[in-house]
Amino acid sequence: MSTALVASVAYLAASKRMRERFFAFWWAVLGGRAPVYVLAQPVRASVLAKSGRLSGRLLEVGSGDGAQLEHLCGAAAPLVREVVCIEPNKDFHPPLLRAMASARWHAAVAGIDVRLRLFPGTLHEFVEAEPTSRFDIIATWLVLCSVPDVDEAVADCARLLASPGG
Repeated sequence: MSTALVASVAYLAASKRMRERFFAFWWAVLGGRAPVYVLAQPVRASVLAKSGRLSGRLLEVGSGDGAQLEHLCGAAAPLVREVVCIEPNKDFHPPLLRAMASARWHAAVAGIDVRLRLFPGTLHEFVEAEPTSRFDIIATWLVLCSVPDVDEAVADCARLLASPGG
């Protein structure tokens, strides 16, 4: 193995910020062509086909570049009134903000009022910042594989989930 490759891998391993930049770059290059995304496509399509049944407040954990927003609000999910996008990787914020603006515009064209907001931190930071927030729906796509503590993330989601009918 070349010294440059070893040094590059060591740098990525040592620097969280470089890993975030690297991941955002490769996601922009591969996007929907990433093998894991392609393999998950049938399940994703089945779930999103039911998005018209969604209603109330929706929390998307790990929004990335906002690729799912068109399915989670607006004409595809006309009863969703608020979407909070949690994304800690600031390299995803520019495309996510563009996707949010587009989703907001498409919803308005369809006569649907939906509020969209970015929380630029982790799920746990959101729970600490807004401990009384509750959501009717919590969506995650290809996220739990990259959180440091899956049990904590699932517990945080459970804490944020509104009770049935409430």
